[in-house]
Amino acid sequence: MAFIRALRWHVSLVFAVMLQVLQFLHGWSWWTLFSGLGIWTLAVPVSTTYGGAAMVIHDGRKGYQYSSDWARIFTAAFLSFFFTLSAVSLAALALLVLAVCGVMV
Repeated sequence: MAFIRALRWHVSLVFAVMLQVLQFLHGWSWWTLFSGLGIWTLAVPVSTTYGGAAMVIHDGRKGYQYSSDWARIFTAAFLSFFFTLSAVSLAALALLVLAVCGVMV
């Protein structure tokens, strides 16, 4: 507990609960769209959701102030969507390069 206080993380209960709801919605929608890829691909929504939350928490440590917990939640959700979109785009680009090189036939 002292470690968290030393880092000065300002995580409210509303933010933590809504982050878990966001994680559920993100994981469920990912699984609905890409269930054929396998269960290991659920690492993408997990890492991007918590990556967005980590960016918001890091902003709090740097002194940026959000107007409310909802602003923090929506910012984390936007970053999560952006990171997921980036991951899918990079994977599609990698598949395209592999196809051009003749690896994926």
